[in-house]
Amino acid sequence: MTRINIIKFNDGYRIEVLGHSGYAEKGKDIVCASISTLVQYMEMVIDKICEHELEKFEEGTFILNIRKLAIGGSDTLYDYDFWYMFIITLVGNFEKFIEELQEQYPENVKLKVIEEDKCLIK
Repeated sequence: MTRINIIKFNDGYRIEVLGHSGYAEKGKDIVCASISTLVQYMEMVIDKICEHELEKFEEGTFILNIRKLAIGGSDTLYDYDFWYMFIITLVGNFEKFIEELQEQYPENVKLKVIEEDKCLIK
């Protein structure tokens, strides 16, 4: 089973994707392929627009920390408000996608959304 935790902090998000879905053998697992494609896409997009930390990315484990308050940078021309909403939308759509996968494959996907009243970055 793949366990996905979305932890919402005051200043960002932590996304944890842990384990294999077990829907099919490696290389033929459409559930695992769907999740893997989505998290890789998210990291590639986020890499261009905000401060983040790819804490772990290896087979069966993906952990990404995203700071909402560190969007853009000295070498960017991005409008903060636009990209702030973009990150919120991106993570929200990721959550909805995983919810739908969980409904279709309840034996293979488990989503947990946690709201923390503290900061991601200490």
